[in-house]
Amino acid sequence: MAVATPSIRTHVIVYTDETFLRSRHCAKMLWYALKSAQRNRCRGDDDAGSRLIILHAMTADGMLHVPDVAGSDDLTEEYATAELVFRGLHTSEDYHDCMDGDRFLAWLEKRLLPAFAALFPCQKMILVMDNASFHHQHSDLHITPSAMSRAECVSFLEHIGDERYSTQQLYSRARSAPTKKQLQERVRELLRANPDLQPGDTKVAALMKKHGHMLVYTPPYTPAFQPIELLWAELKRQAGLYSALGRSEVEARAQAEAFFHSVTDVRCQSLIRHAHGKMDEFIASADAGDLHQFGSLHGLVSAEPALLAALSD
Repeated sequence: MAVATPSIRTHVIVYTDETFLRSRHCAKMLWYALKSAQRNRCRGDDDAGSRLIILHAMTADGMLHVPDVAGSDDLTEEYATAELVFRGLHTSEDYHDCMDGDRFLAWLEKRLLPAFAALFPCQKMILVMDNASFHHQHSDLHITPSAMSRAECVSFLEHIGDERYSTQQLYSRARSAPTKKQLQERVRELLRANPDLQPGDTKVAALMKKHGHMLVYTPPYTPAFQPIELLWAELKRQAGLYSALGRSEVEARAQAEAFFHSVTDVRCQSLIRHAHGKMDEFIASADAGDLHQFGSLHGLVSAEPALLAALSD
């Protein structure tokens, strides 16, 4: 699929994701000269060492950072680069636990948006990301049925005029009156059937809407649809090849940053085409369900002019 040039696009698609890198990550197998002084001392400890959490974003025009701009892991400062590398202090095996909604929102405000504005001042963003929980941080007005008391459920159902329960039933203390669990489930059903009843957007959606940008979430468990996932694989492969015994966190960070600066727009376009090909294969398959009717990614997005324009010449 052809990639539009920045001069004629009204929207630019940005792909973002998170990953991690152990400071002593190493390649499982590699070649070395028998006469080399290093020999197999280049091997690291694989899963040992500190864990670096990495966020970045890519477009068909390359990584989302202004040349010669070096960011920091201090998210109170604004830099025109989407690159963020910080030490994950959480002990959980799941690196996602090192992230939270507040940190992700700060990254959007202090890194992603400034970088995009500097590189694409006359265009809008279509941000593509997965369904990690911190990508969906709720606003203060968000309704969470499982956290509602019986009185709160009653107030909500009475306010919207729910026809299942009469006002007398809602306020009744008789045994036949609905329990708190039943009321919570009813609130949940109504919110699923009527999304407009949920007040306010998520904090991420509200921030993007404020700047005139769009959000697109990939389906659950579909990393093949996200081209930046392929970039993570390349990063870890290169970090593994350059591993050394006792490699420090500072050295690992420097190698990761050097890798990102070496990624070209041609390489990004290749990864994006590959991911789009995987989407086409899925949509054309019987596993796509309702999406099968569109035949291809191009057919799927044809109903959204901005997205279609960003994907096509």
